[in-house]
Amino acid sequence: MLPNIKLLTALFGLMVRQMKQNEKSISIFLINVYQMVVTYSVTLNTINMALIKCTECGEMISDKATVCPHCGAPIEKMTKCEDCGAEYSADAEMCPNCGCPNSLKEAKEQSSEQRNTEQKTVGISEERKKRVQHFLVENRQKLPQSKFNEIRDILSNLTDEQWETIEYITFKDPTLLLVLSILVGGFGVDRFVLGDTTNGALKLLLTLCCGVGVIWWVIDIFQVNRLTLDYNYKLLRETLSFA
Repeated sequence: MLPNIKLLTALFGLMVRQMKQNEKSISIFLINVYQMVVTYSVTLNTINMALIKCTECGEMISDKATVCPHCGAPIEKMTKCEDCGAEYSADAEMCPNCGCPNSLKEAKEQSSEQRNTEQKTVGISEERKKRVQHFLVENRQKLPQSKFNEIRDILSNLTDEQWETIEYITFKDPTLLLVLSILVGGFGVDRFVLGDTTNGALKLLLTLCCGVGVIWWVIDIFQVNRLTLDYNYKLLRETLSFA
């Protein structure tokens, strides 16, 4: 911002002087203005651009150049050693003068590794989300929907080995259990299938002995769907606890 103010101040002073000296023509005034603008532009570019010497031809060139405009030789990026101050190639592992590690290259390598890690993490995260969603959609009729958020959180943190384990789980079909409960539920078959052997045996005994098991049979017909979903959820949790 300061160079702009200086330029305007100089131009204003020049205009005042030209107004006082009528013997000078307007053309000379414009030429002077043009020369001042050019000088300012060159100075500003010089401030923003450092000059280095070409190792091939020895000419001074911009430090931002990739090839020498004089001889066409490629320009090797240089860095300065933090310990001894010697200049050496920015691609070198260490300073050839004192052996100090190249901190600039180390920072670039760490930054590159970090970007690669972040990209891999994002890729894995997206793949895992699709995997979780596919699992929930495939088993939406076999797991309690009230537990879906909890199940989603659990599945999102699984390792590949744990995923291989749960993919082999065979969940009970609530529709099949309803059919079994209607047809042979009075003999406790539905309870036996769900692993509830105690209540299954008791239900069978009550049906055969005094017929009271018929009441239990009717009750289980209305709750077998919930019992099946709870059984599948419990199976999932137990499998993950041993994986």
